[in-house]
Amino acid sequence: MINYYKSNIKKFPLEVLILVFITFFYLALPSLIRGNWFSVVVWIREAIHTGDGAKLFVASASLNFSYALIASTAYFIALLSVKFTFSHQTIMTQRLMILGLYMLIRLLSWALGVPFEPMLDLVTMVFIILLTKYARMTLKNMSAELVIALQLFIALQWLNTMPLMTSFHIGQTELPVSIKIAGAYLDNGFIQNMISISFTLPLLLSAVMTSMRFRANNTVMTVLEENIQKAKELKDAQTKIMENRVYKEVNAMAHDLKTPLVTIRGLNSMLMLSKDMTKLEPYTERIENAVEKMNELISGFLYGSHRQRISIGELINYVRAQVPIDNDAIDFSFETENDNILVCGNQIRLSRAIINIIENAIIATANQTDRLVSLKCRSDNETLQICLEDNGKGIEDKDIDHLFDIGYSGVGSTGLGLPFAKQIIEEHDGRIQIESNLNQGTRVTISLQICNDEKE
Repeated sequence: MINYYKSNIKKFPLEVLILVFITFFYLALPSLIRGNWFSVVVWIREAIHTGDGAKLFVASASLNFSYALIASTAYFIALLSVKFTFSHQTIMTQRLMILGLYMLIRLLSWALGVPFEPMLDLVTMVFIILLTKYARMTLKNMSAELVIALQLFIALQWLNTMPLMTSFHIGQTELPVSIKIAGAYLDNGFIQNMISISFTLPLLLSAVMTSMRFRANNTVMTVLEENIQKAKELKDAQTKIMENRVYKEVNAMAHDLKTPLVTIRGLNSMLMLSKDMTKLEPYTERIENAVEKMNELISGFLYGSHRQRISIGELINYVRAQVPIDNDAIDFSFETENDNILVCGNQIRLSRAIINIIENAIIATANQTDRLVSLKCRSDNETLQICLEDNGKGIEDKDIDHLFDIGYSGVGSTGLGLPFAKQIIEEHDGRIQIESNLNQGTRVTISLQICNDEKE
């Protein structure tokens, strides 16, 4: 039972609890500040008896702040009510609902004896609507809106005790009228006007500046949200591009699987036709080798962590089988110091990384008369270096740092080949480095750890 009540309390909106509390506070507020209004009456009498205009200033300040507190509390109730019940409406509709509900609350409280200045309250609400609209606020910015509203209520309540505003039906309730009459008796009308203006204008200006600040903040937040959304869309697009890249790799894998399958089918046909049992053993060995080769291809593609000992000669031969080296327009050269050097890795993924770099080199040399692409393998006791060079158009220095960014391309490609290659090389604890001179060519160096008897 206790857990049931706890769960329901958590589901109960916090705004409703605040609204209930503020409503009770508003109902109790007149009783709480009646003592203040009694003090206002006392200060007015003392001002008349002593001729001390300062007493009128104290009475005006106390009265205006109490009126501002009542008005701002009523506005808070209207704001919370509309936010909680009409959140699906447009912002202008919500503003008009707040205005109507606020005036209704003030009218009902006036019937219960709470002072109500309808003309001044209407003017204040119009100012709030204009400034919040200028600041591009929604009801989600409730705290910011209350800051502006409170400044406006305090600023404009000073018009209640301003003799100049009497002809505009402002300051018509009993206490403001008494203050203005006392001021006229003491011949303090001009001073009262100046004091009211000196409070109204700075606070009004402060409210305008606050709305400008919130407008700037909202503009920044809007731009930030747009940038976040664009970044998300860009990331989604990059993900789709990478998925397309994987699809391309699957197609290449399917092509690679055709060779051993054709071998198996051909040898099996020969077995069916052959009556010479002495040929059975070499045929079965070749079939077994083809099956093993296909198994390695599938494992290498499906399991990125799959590792095996690969000779550099075998790796380069596999790469040569995948690139168009028979293209007469390009002079391809492949050179290795020792074909028997071993590396531990995934043959399929390593070869695809190298092929991607060769494909970039082919694109980079497209406008050259004598197109050269070379692959050289050098090694020391620990490291194998695979160096790919071309005589293409080269890369500007400012672009080199971005070549491994997904989608970035200096040769008009998809911008996926080099990021894909870098990822694979680093998965094999290797390094990839690019050096380039504009209009002279590019060199890509891949460094891999040699796999020897002591180290796999």
